[in-house]
Amino acid sequence: MAGLTAINEGSIEGLCPNTVAYLPQQAQLDNSFPLTVFELVVMGLWAKLGFSKSLSGLQHKQCVDAIAVVGLQGFEHRMINTLSGGQLQRCLFARVLLQNQPVILSA
Repeated sequence: MAGLTAINEGSIEGLCPNTVAYLPQQAQLDNSFPLTVFELVVMGLWAKLGFSKSLSGLQHKQCVDAIAVVGLQGFEHRMINTLSGGQLQRCLFARVLLQNQPVILSA
């Protein structure tokens, strides 16, 4: 459903791959990379921003709101390598929320 493996047989009907956001249990994330909570959450807007666009005021507010929804308000400027495992998972969930997809898969 998330498109992580090739389909050998069968099909899934009624689910467009572009409408699925995926939150893995163990993220392939290098915690030593110098990244703040806010910067990681902003990556949820990658499809809209791409490599070179900057955040609009509305998009900035959406990021702040997503961080608050997962209970990490006040952590925006903290480096991700200072987070506990649960805090990092909530940060990743905030990133998924910004993708604004009707289906969220979690493994």
